[in-house]
Amino acid sequence: MLRVGASATRQGWFEKEREMKKNYIRMWDYRIRNTLGNIHVVDFKTSHVRMFFSTLSDEGLAH
Repeated sequence: MLRVGASATRQGWFEKEREMKKNYIRMWDYRIRNTLGNIHVVDFKTSHVRMFFSTLSDEGLAH
């Protein structure tokens, strides 16, 4: 049995899911792809993460 309210809720969830995916991809392209995204997993160090967050902090986006 499918209720109209349940269907509307599911549809809203799928719309939010599409929007979240679009935002994640946009943020990946804008913030990560050219910085942390170019580092191979075996070469990834905590200093890379520190530098990434330091840059965000300098831009006023993290504290």
